[in-house]
Amino acid sequence: MKSCPYIVYFEFYYYLCTKIIKPNINMPVDKQVLLRYKVLNRCFRNQFREFTIDDLVDECNAALTRADKQEVSKRTIQNDINTLEADYGIMLDEKLKRGRQRLYRYRDTTYTLPLFRMNDKERNKIQDA
Repeated sequence: MKSCPYIVYFEFYYYLCTKIIKPNINMPVDKQVLLRYKVLNRCFRNQFREFTIDDLVDECNAALTRADKQEVSKRTIQNDINTLEADYGIMLDEKLKRGRQRLYRYRDTTYTLPLFRMNDKERNKIQDA
């Protein structure tokens, strides 16, 4: 099983921004992206419900509220979906529509994003196997 370089890069960037660089209070550091990706992944995998963009925004905001984070806009979720498609190569079912609204779901609902964290010891064990 290969580790996704984008998650490793994100975790390194997040570590740099929050621990090493000590960001300016006015410079926003997006600490919520991993949580949003997890929520989007869960929604896209759901075989029994089809989500509109508004449903996805509501799900992400509910999870962010539970984690005491700031809510996000519809545009942020649209950008997240575009990033997931471009960087992670996710394949969403383009045919799903309800009237004029687009519905979101993976083509293959068994697919999942590799959104796991591992330390160097675990990563080395997997690479050695």
